[in-house]
Amino acid sequence: MKKLGFLLFLLFLGSCSVIEQNHETPFFSPDFEKKALEEEFQLIDADRLESFSELRNQIGQLACEGKVSGLKFTYLHKRYYVTAVAACPQPTSTACHFQRIQIYVKNDSVIEPHSVDEGKPLAQLAAVLSEYISKPYFLQTKENIMEPALIHLYVEEENDMEVTKKALATIAEDFAQLNSGKAKDFFAHSILLARHDPTNFPPPPPPAKN
Repeated sequence: MKKLGFLLFLLFLGSCSVIEQNHETPFFSPDFEKKALEEEFQLIDADRLESFSELRNQIGQLACEGKVSGLKFTYLHKRYYVTAVAACPQPTSTACHFQRIQIYVKNDSVIEPHSVDEGKPLAQLAAVLSEYISKPYFLQTKENIMEPALIHLYVEEENDMEVTKKALATIAEDFAQLNSGKAKDFFAHSILLARHDPTNFPPPPPPAKN
């Protein structure tokens, strides 16, 4: 009954968004639709927040409480419902992410970690994802689907919330477009709100000489 009630609530939110915005149908990511059914699901209204760090801290605190986060926000007159994760600031254990595909987004650019270059514009994210799809060694063994991707998202404090919402919306839309018409969960992804600038990490040490 609780799950049915929450689904009806989501449908009500979506219909209200269409009426209020009178522009576009709201976007629900597949991951949001799954997690919204979980008992520990918590919805965060990102439009009420002022910065990336505030959003990251809220999600991280919910992670400390064992809760699952969903986000709603409006970007360019369109309502989005997506998910993201963040590390608990007082973890009782170390979180590890072992996805083979690691993609780094800083502000509105796709970057290489440890690089001082500005990277590629976020508008080229779809092209970056297509490069991974073109490489067969990123396909799961005996499965016609991709290894899941982990998107490390970091937004500097001087940027307003629109930069964060732009990144979240772009990531969600690009993955949805790539997955359209393909096998279920063809290219799954998670968005990790990072606490550290990936360009400021020290580079890995050189290999030891024999």
